Order: sequence, then structure tokens, then C-alpha cells
Amino acid sequence: MQAQRALNPLFLRDAELERSLALLALLQLDLGSTVGDVLARAGLESSDLALLARLDAATGRRQPVTAAELAQYFGWTKQRMSRRLQHLAASGLIERAADAGDRRKRALAPTEAGSNLVAEALELQKRWLRRVFRRAGAADVAGFQNVLLVAAQISPRGGRGLLPVTVDAEGADS
Repeated sequence: MQAQRALNPLFLRDAELERSLALLALLQLDLGSTVGDVLARAGLESSDLALLARLDAATGRRQPVTAAELAQYFGWTKQRMSRRLQHLAASGLIERAADAGDRRKRALAPTEAGSNLVAEALELQKRWLRRVFRRAGAADVAGFQNVLLVAAQISPRGGRGLLPVTVDAEGADS
């Protein structure tokens, strides 16, 4: 039934778009609530987790990231980024080091505690998403991921090559 609905040329009506936005908002709330205890225990906001996850991923790829690059990625002011980074540093979740190529720059990286927090939160979110994906089935998951990929590609962040992971036609990370 849902596949037939997708073939309907009226899927761009306001009512359908509003339904999609409401579902996305609900999913975002549910996905965020899966890590609520982890965030509360660490005294963090959901945006802090996104920031830590971004730093953890960049560190894993051995690509140092600066505060200015993070501010651009998240669309935050430098002042907001500075406040959040100060909070994370005071919590012992990130560290700053002089960039080897340019001593004026400060490369940021998660501490072991920061990486562990990201891993714990990611595992909880994957568990939730795995349960949802099992109920939906492979074909619906592929369609969902395709929509997300298109959205990411037209996003200003995706357009600047800032997509965290690319997926090939077979669905394997690359």
C-alpha cells in the first residue's frame, strides 16, 4: 500500500508535506530520547552530542577539525560554538591542541571519555533504528535512505562535501 502511495503524483500536496514534516519531527524526538539518560548524566544538550559525534568521526578519519569549521558545518555563530566547546572541554570530553601545520589554529578532538560517550549514545540509537528498520523491511529502508541521501546532497552541508558517510549502490559504507 505504501509503495502505491509513493507512485501517486499528488504526493507533493501540502497535506502530504505537512504529514512528512510531522513524522520527521516525531522521529527526531524519539531518536533523541533514546540518548536522554546519557545526555542528562553528562550534563549535555543534544547539540553537544552532535558536536562530539562530528569530532569523533573526524578524529577517526585523522582529519583535524577547528572551531571555525565546526561552526560552519552546524551553521552556528562563532560565539555559540565557543560556548559549547568551552562546556565540553570543562566536562573533560574534548581537548584542544595546536595544529601541526598552522600553530595559530587549534585542532579539536574528543577525549577518551568523549569518544566513549559518543559510542554509548550511538549504540542506543542504532538499537532503536534497527528495531524500526526490521519492522519496515528492506525495501522501505532503501527508499527511506534514498530520500535522506537526496536531502543530504541538496543540503548546503552536503553540497560542501561535508556528508559524514557515503553509501554505494549496494548499500556498503565507503
